[in-house]
Amino acid sequence: MKKNITTAFTIFSAVLLLGCSAKKQNSEQLYAPAPNEIFTYKKPDNGKTKIVVGLLAINEMEPILTAFQKAYPDVQPIVLYMQTTQNSYEPSVDWFKHGYLPDIVFNLRLSEADTVLYQEDLSGISAVSAYATGSLNDIEKNGKIYSLPGPSKIMAIAYNKNLFKQYGWSIPKTFDQFINLCDKIKKDTRGAVEPYNPDGKYTDDFMAGLEGFAYEQVFGGIKNKGWYDKILHGDAVLGDTMKPFFTMVQTMIDHGLIRTEHSTYSYTMRSKEFAAGHIAMMNVLTDLIPEEDKEIYGFFPFPGTTGESYLTTRCDYNECLIKRPRTDSEQKAVSEFFDFISTKEAQEILIGGKAQLSSVKGVATVIPHDDDMILSAINDGRYFNRIDFKGGVIPNTFNFLAVIREAIFSMAQGKLNSIEALSFCDSQLLAAEHAATSPSSEEQVCVAKKTFTMLETTEYIADKFRAATNADIAIVPHNSYFCGNISRIFEGPVTRSMIDTCKPRSFASDAHLVKAHMTGSQLKAALNDAPALYDETANCIYAASGMKIKVAPWNEQGKRYLSLALANGKAIEENAIYTVSFWQGMVKEKYISDIVGTYDSSYIEFMVNAMQNDKTISPCVDDRMTLIWN
Repeated sequence: MKKNITTAFTIFSAVLLLGCSAKKQNSEQLYAPAPNEIFTYKKPDNGKTKIVVGLLAINEMEPILTAFQKAYPDVQPIVLYMQTTQNSYEPSVDWFKHGYLPDIVFNLRLSEADTVLYQEDLSGISAVSAYATGSLNDIEKNGKIYSLPGPSKIMAIAYNKNLFKQYGWSIPKTFDQFINLCDKIKKDTRGAVEPYNPDGKYTDDFMAGLEGFAYEQVFGGIKNKGWYDKILHGDAVLGDTMKPFFTMVQTMIDHGLIRTEHSTYSYTMRSKEFAAGHIAMMNVLTDLIPEEDKEIYGFFPFPGTTGESYLTTRCDYNECLIKRPRTDSEQKAVSEFFDFISTKEAQEILIGGKAQLSSVKGVATVIPHDDDMILSAINDGRYFNRIDFKGGVIPNTFNFLAVIREAIFSMAQGKLNSIEALSFCDSQLLAAEHAATSPSSEEQVCVAKKTFTMLETTEYIADKFRAATNADIAIVPHNSYFCGNISRIFEGPVTRSMIDTCKPRSFASDAHLVKAHMTGSQLKAALNDAPALYDETANCIYAASGMKIKVAPWNEQGKRYLSLALANGKAIEENAIYTVSFWQGMVKEKYISDIVGTYDSSYIEFMVNAMQNDKTISPCVDDRMTLIWN
């Protein structure tokens, strides 16, 4: 790639490309402009101290960052979206190990060993005093605090108020009453209304809902908490303690409340069918209710197997500080960030008027839906942080909740009974703990001869799309968390788990690689209107194969592409028709003339096969993209 950057930025770029020596760089040096990377689309202000804020979840951070900058105008936060753990690979650790270290990271969950290695102990900072003692006790590890707890989202059972009023159904107080109600709903509606949808597609929310029904019997109390702690430290398995949980699950399966088709039921589909009156009840995070449908939503806690009802909570926006060299001004800036985010003002911005619980003292709990049952459960302390089986000696890359979910759907298919499902889960847990102490045996797919930048990784993906489809052009959104690439390939063996982690977020389950006809005019419009949540425009540019592009990443959207041409230098013509390949979801449908080819493979299988065929890979050094930083 060509470069066109100022002298000061050139110095920063030279430092950026030093590889392992990046471990000694500060934020300004690490994430400065480079000739082959785009870390941010927001132009840094040279007069301000930079801190890099890493996000592992798609949360709306702009309001809190704007408020922070207003309170501390000499500091500029730079957002870095990071990939989450998949299977046996933790991408954050690879970034950290290679010296690419953000300052503050939200929602980072590492193993105990990696936590100690990469995260600062926050127990001595001034911001800690703002938090309720109980919330700090929940996250304390060996007398140290490695993250500060953010607001907690609340999960409850949503019920369709119109249906309940129409049929005269009553809110259940116990699990047995809940089962009887579900049978009554099927009978009263002659099967036209699904009694309960458990959100089976999404492991965390599916399991959180089931935990809500069984909390007091299985997870609550000193004895059960001691059992859970032993599991985390390798001294126990699920065993007899979890038998009531799997018995409860079997009851739900027997009554048609957990079915095979629930494993692919999207959140969007559930919401639409609930609003249309086709679903009577479902487990939901109470802050994610569509505004246009809020009047039909009522809520109640999960009716428990012991007769007591509970809410499940999920702590969001946990923030930690990564160990790395910092200048005095950077150290001051991160301290100011933690002080600010621990204030009542900042917590209220994070919560945004939604139904969430803050761990900061003096922040009132607001329930916008005015649900007495939810308020009563909160006031009575009948809520708990979801059980995730993370920490201790359990490998961070082992998703035990996903294993339990797999066993449950095997039960729903009639392949396992409750005892066999329990045994399967315990065997998987023991195998994961054993594997954590053994040399990695995962087969490599290919070998990377050099470390790729994130942009070079995006371009590699585009090259594979174009080669497979024989299209004129291939395009991939770069540094966009919605259907774009935010990963990078590091030097050394590349495994399937690494490729799995590189899969862009938010693909539909039936999305495939396609080759489409697009006019030059459609192509230009699409490049300036990358997809984002809620059909908005993503703040990003596209990396391409088969094109030469001159782009100014810090220009305002719509003015970033300074020139567009084919690889042979011929300008893109407005009325000409081009074949363009991309994964479905990466380009808005309104810019596509027609699809001329669909390639029947999952994203993971496609990339695994492409890399296996390459055997060894290196960044492609060419002049396809010129970055203009002036």
